[in-house]
Amino acid sequence: MKDFFASKGILHQTSCIETPEQNSIVERKHQHILNVTRSLLFQSKLPTNFWNFFVQHAVFLINCIPTPLLKNERPYEKLHRKLCDIFDLRIFGCLCYSSILVAHRKKLDSRVIPGVFLGFKPHTKGFIFLNLKYHKIEVSRNVIFYENCFPYLLKNEKDPNILSLPIPQHHAQTYDDINMHNDHGSPDKNDDDLCVDNNDIPAVA
Repeated sequence: MKDFFASKGILHQTSCIETPEQNSIVERKHQHILNVTRSLLFQSKLPTNFWNFFVQHAVFLINCIPTPLLKNERPYEKLHRKLCDIFDLRIFGCLCYSSILVAHRKKLDSRVIPGVFLGFKPHTKGFIFLNLKYHKIEVSRNVIFYENCFPYLLKNEKDPNILSLPIPQHHAQTYDDINMHNDHGSPDKNDDDLCVDNNDIPAVA
C-alpha cells in the first residue's frame, strides 16, 4: 500500500493505538453511522447476524439526508450530481412478500414467499430480503411490503440470534390480491385485517 500511495502522491498518516481523538472527524462519523445502525436494530429486532445490512442501510439513509457540512445538500447528490431517488425507500426489517419466479413453482404452489426487508442491492434494481421459508438472503424486484409489521418481534427471546422463525398461516391471498391494496406496494396501515395489534403477521399462499 505504501508504494501505491507514493505513486499517487498520497501522504498516508496513521494514529496511535487507543487514541481516537487523533482522528476525530472520522470517529464522529463512525459514531453517527453506529447511532443510526442501533436505531434500525432496536426497531426491527433483527439478530445481530445481519449487522452488515444494518450498517449498509444506515449509510444509505445518511447519504440521502441534507447536511449543513455540504450547505444542506445531500451527500448522494454531491457525489452523483443528481437527486437521490427515495421513492423505493421502505422501513428496514419490515415484513415483505416476494413473488416466486414462474420457473420455480408449480400450478398449485404458493405464488409468494414471506421475507424480511434488508435493504437494496447495489447497481441492481432489486430489494434484498431474508427468505423466511428457506432462511437465505435473496434479491427480488417484485416485492410487497407490510411496513407496520416486524416479523422478528416474535423471535425467541432465549436466543436473540435465532434465524428460524415460524410465520402464522392465518389467511391465503395471492400476490395480485396484496398489490391491489396500494399502488406503491404497501398495504393501508389502518387495515386491521392485514396486521393486528398483537403482532399477528398476514400470511400468503
